[in-house]
Amino acid sequence: MNDAASLPVVIVGCGFSGAMLAARLAEQGQASVLIERGEQMGLGVAYSAVLDAHRLNVRSERMSARPDRPADFTGWLALHAPDFADPNGFAPRRLYGRYVQDRLAQTEAAHPGLIRRVKGEAVRIEGETVILSDGARVPGRAVVLATGNPPPRPTVAGAAPRRIADPWSPDALSDIAPADDVLILGSGLTMVDVVLALQA
Repeated sequence: MNDAASLPVVIVGCGFSGAMLAARLAEQGQASVLIERGEQMGLGVAYSAVLDAHRLNVRSERMSARPDRPADFTGWLALHAPDFADPNGFAPRRLYGRYVQDRLAQTEAAHPGLIRRVKGEAVRIEGETVILSDGARVPGRAVVLATGNPPPRPTVAGAAPRRIADPWSPDALSDIAPADDVLILGSGLTMVDVVLALQA
């Protein structure tokens, strides 16, 4: 039987929260397992954006993922994307996603063996063990759910070919022609992102 203290923390979901939790744990000498069903770790929905028009809603100088280094993100921008290195600016979210991925990779290199990546879909939790869709079991001493925001709920029952329930799904906007009229329900950040994507 495994000694519980020697088991890793199992983190389900590897967007910003999951990735940075794993990094912080590794820096404290704690092992973790990151489980992600998507192709990219460290991005999540927010930082998977591809358009430069999709910006952070906080100034770059306040977006460091390291509390001990407030200028970490602006320093990263100066090195990797100098056109967006203004500390008072609002950098593209795609760049922040790259920054999170770099931060995770650097932590893995500095603390080898403390972060394990698993590509798979978690379907059940039994105690502190996560079961994946292929039947694999990932035991841990604790489980953290970092699954992000769920897709939007349908506002109308039944299928509607002209309704886009999830604007973040791949090619969600591809069938919209330049002359089409579009009605957007909602007035939050996703609405702004959709308008910017349609304009682009």
